[in-house]
Amino acid sequence: MIFLALGAPSQFSAWGFEAFKRLVAAAEPSLPIRYVDRFDEVADDGGHGAMFGQFPSRSLSALLRTAPARMVLFHASPAICVRYLMEAHACGFIDALRSNSASAALIADALEAGQPLVVVQAPGAKAVALLDRIARHFGLTIERGKLEAIIADLGPPPSAAAAGLSEEEMAITEQVLGSAFAQLVDPDAELKVTWPYRVFLSGDRPNEAAGLVAEVVGASRVIYYGPYLHLKPGHWRARMTLGFSEDAKGLPFSVQAFGSRLLGEARVRPREAGIFAAEFVFEAGEPEHPIEFRIMNTEGAIEGRLALAQVELTPEPSPGRLAARDVGSPPGMKPSRGWRQASAGSTDD
Repeated sequence: MIFLALGAPSQFSAWGFEAFKRLVAAAEPSLPIRYVDRFDEVADDGGHGAMFGQFPSRSLSALLRTAPARMVLFHASPAICVRYLMEAHACGFIDALRSNSASAALIADALEAGQPLVVVQAPGAKAVALLDRIARHFGLTIERGKLEAIIADLGPPPSAAAAGLSEEEMAITEQVLGSAFAQLVDPDAELKVTWPYRVFLSGDRPNEAAGLVAEVVGASRVIYYGPYLHLKPGHWRARMTLGFSEDAKGLPFSVQAFGSRLLGEARVRPREAGIFAAEFVFEAGEPEHPIEFRIMNTEGAIEGRLALAQVELTPEPSPGRLAARDVGSPPGMKPSRGWRQASAGSTDD
């Protein structure tokens, strides 16, 4: 039997992992306890053990599909998890967003083997009762005195304090992580991920945040790239909202999706100005690797502007066929003349 504790990076999951280790040590002192990271190999040696981690590897997820296991998930809100990484590791907002998207994708892969006991961070949690519930879930018998001693030494679970993100950061966090985190708790929750233009980078200013609108003038090149976020394994439909100025009509553009390799591609050539959708299906089979989109003009241009509003990603029930929607005449969609209004935020770029 495998005992497994999972949780996205947060003060709450750190507390939960420590509590998990102490519960196992109290009840089964000879049981090995191991931290598992995203690229770790976990061998099927026919034995059993206790494992925990924020980024369970695909090797572990594969083992869970064949070996008996019991799991617990320590769940905090995505905003709290993002803020935690920003403070604990002194990293920027986008880096914290990327790490949490990796955690959610890898945990989702592990949970394909079965639903865990979900422990949600909430105010007023009774610590001893919580530890007792976790112990019973794993079939561990621990007397109350030992549970009280663990809490006396470890302290109570941290409260769900305010995240401390800006209004814009909160909105982006919900778009990128909201439904992915919700589905970890409820597998029937709708999964729809949105990557707004603010998480992408500028091809003309590498490593700088992209603006809503970019100039196409110049040689063929990558105009937008990124955002290096992660998706759970499966086929995904990407729907990109793009805008083209009047002087960009007829210019050829390419959109490519990369993981550790090329995953899919769409080609678009606008026949008129406006806002259109470019769609294609790709397979994200390696959740430990981030996804990169590259939006490029494939020929040089002397004029024209391109706008990227957002990319909407939804699971595709069947593999389907890699395809691009003709942005010159999208079925059931009329072009908008005010293409700068596609902004997910300010248009002053």
